[in-house]
Amino acid sequence: MYRTEEGHNPHAHHIYNHSRVGIAEETKMEVEHLVGEGTSKPKAILQVLKKKQLPIPTLQQLKNYLYQYRKKIKGRARAALVIQ
Repeated sequence: MYRTEEGHNPHAHHIYNHSRVGIAEETKMEVEHLVGEGTSKPKAILQVLKKKQLPIPTLQQLKNYLYQYRKKIKGRARAALVIQ
């Protein structure tokens, strides 16, 4: 069995630098802009991000973000329809 010097700390997640985890805010803003303009395919979005020299998420990160973003947008549309 291997042992680390620090031991196991189940609450150590707060130690990580959260700015390096997930998709950068500037990238999220550009993805939202591209989706608003009609670009919906993840690989096409990655190409644009690369051309603009923005931080590039992994394909899976981008797919997950697009899923959550679209879910959020569709939720708003339904709420707007209910209010009218």
